[in-house]
Amino acid sequence: MTTDETGTVGKALKLPTLLGDHPHGATAAQIAEQAHRPFSTAYRLLNTLVSAGFATYDPQDRRYRLGLRV
Repeated sequence: MTTDETGTVGKALKLPTLLGDHPHGATAAQIAEQAHRPFSTAYRLLNTLVSAGFATYDPQDRRYRLGLRV
């Protein structure tokens, strides 16, 4: 892991890349596992991305997807 990936910005920027690998969406648990982060960290970062429009969340299937701002 590089130093850039340890900071909050580095952690957050990895998530849209991972979401892009899941065109049908991914759960917070899937993203946490693939990002090698605790679930709580991934969940918090994903919801920050949703708030900023960089990701969307569908409560019916509990999946996150890339947002329009990306």
